[in-house]
Amino acid sequence: MKFAFPAKKTSLPLAVGLMALLSLGVCAQVPDRTEHWNYTVEKNDSLILIAKRLLDNPDDWKKLQQANGISNADRLVPGSKLQIPIKLLRSTATVATVKSATGKNAMVRNNSRIETLLSGTELKPGDRLETGLQSSLTIGFADGSQATIAPLSKVLIENLLAYGNTGITETRLKIEEGSADSKVKPLTLAASKYVVTTPVFNLGVRGTEFRARFDSQSQTTFSEVLEGGVAAQGKTSQVVVGAGFGTKALINTEPGLPQKLPDAPKLSGFTPLADRIPARVSWLPEPNVRGYRAQVFADPAMDRQLLEAVFAEPQATWPGLADGNYVLSVRSIDVQGFEGASATAVFSVQAHPQAPLPVAPNNTTKVYGPHVKLQWAQQLEGERVRVQIARDPEFKQLRVDFPEARGTEFLTELEAGTYFWRTASVERSGKQGPFSDATQFIQRPAAISPLIQPPDFDSGKVVYQWAPSESGQSFRYQLSADSQFQNLLLDQTTRETSVSFHTPPAGTYYFRVRATDADGYAGQFGSPQVLTIQGPAPTVWNRLPTWIRKFSE
Repeated sequence: MKFAFPAKKTSLPLAVGLMALLSLGVCAQVPDRTEHWNYTVEKNDSLILIAKRLLDNPDDWKKLQQANGISNADRLVPGSKLQIPIKLLRSTATVATVKSATGKNAMVRNNSRIETLLSGTELKPGDRLETGLQSSLTIGFADGSQATIAPLSKVLIENLLAYGNTGITETRLKIEEGSADSKVKPLTLAASKYVVTTPVFNLGVRGTEFRARFDSQSQTTFSEVLEGGVAAQGKTSQVVVGAGFGTKALINTEPGLPQKLPDAPKLSGFTPLADRIPARVSWLPEPNVRGYRAQVFADPAMDRQLLEAVFAEPQATWPGLADGNYVLSVRSIDVQGFEGASATAVFSVQAHPQAPLPVAPNNTTKVYGPHVKLQWAQQLEGERVRVQIARDPEFKQLRVDFPEARGTEFLTELEAGTYFWRTASVERSGKQGPFSDATQFIQRPAAISPLIQPPDFDSGKVVYQWAPSESGQSFRYQLSADSQFQNLLLDQTTRETSVSFHTPPAGTYYFRVRATDADGYAGQFGSPQVLTIQGPAPTVWNRLPTWIRKFSE
């Protein structure tokens, strides 16, 4: 499934975000209920019949007569308008419904706690909803409005009312802790109410998009207006805040003058694909901001919130996201703590099955000889491993592409050169996950054993010489009394390409040399040279102690 936004900008439903604590102790006020509803008189209507059908107290038909100046309660003109005070209408309690639920959440009803709410659960007035870390609830109301309760929140459903078949509704939520974002269906009837109360603010929603938030660390309340206007009512004063501005106040102080909100982040540098776990998405940095609030939604309508966090840098990291398409909503937080308008974008996670972690050879490792053994960590996902080796980091010059590697090793033959390798897990169904990061190594030929020239004998000494295969080499040479080199008479290292030692006593000896490259790689010993000494040894040699004769001077 792919997500897409309409090309033409459309107005979003009203969204309200609130955050407050119980300890603030500001009481909510009951809204004015003096509004009227205009009823269209039908044929054969009378005030008594209308009162029986619509009013809470049928005897209040006399109040209708007085309010509308009607002389004859039984003779009403069809099509005429009758004003009915809202406070007289019969109201019935409605229910809300859980539209989506993520993470750990709960409901308290009549002192009983119900853990883990599911989609379709009915909610009633008096229910208290609680969300845990990285958890959320989206609630749908009878009039089509909805509220998404953010992580670590407590929200009380105070009232859910419908007034007969008038279409008038009243929804009242109380934020006790945390926050809630509301999408309110436009209230076509003036008497309808969608009210959110908190210990700090009472907010009546009528076609305006705004947020309110309480920062417990700084003990500051924020109100931010995105569309329309909001009156921020303090204890003694009121501040009217227009779109694109916000106000804030410390506890026990009045709302401050409106301040301009930061612009929505620009997502032109947004990375729409996350192929690693944890998933990371990034965007261009904004000037004069101290951070970003980012949210992840599971659907393009942004009804089902999955994750929310504040990040200091223009990058969000989300662990545990399954492969799929998501919506990112991000807004800037300025140095004063105000949060601006949100920018949204679709991004995809394509990180499973996860690639096994390459172990060896790692970056810039030199491998000697015609073969290379690739090793990786035990794969956690997938049935097999696809291995690729290329001469370039973009893997356009492939040398090996083997899709059926098993276990944690792969052996192959390569010519000398610089290579890059990577792995990918493959499921039994054939689905392949993303490749691991490329790892570079250098394949070099094995160090060539020096070609030893026949020995020279000079002034009672044996002299061996050889030619180096490359510059910077050192050499280890050994002289043994047996061909298995178990009885070593000499075992030394030199950077010279020749060595001399006193001629040993008569007998058969074995001499060999191996080269070590400048980077420390030691090759194999070459075939040993047989050294045969005939006749009596020089007197000087025989007079030397045995332990000295084992070493050259």
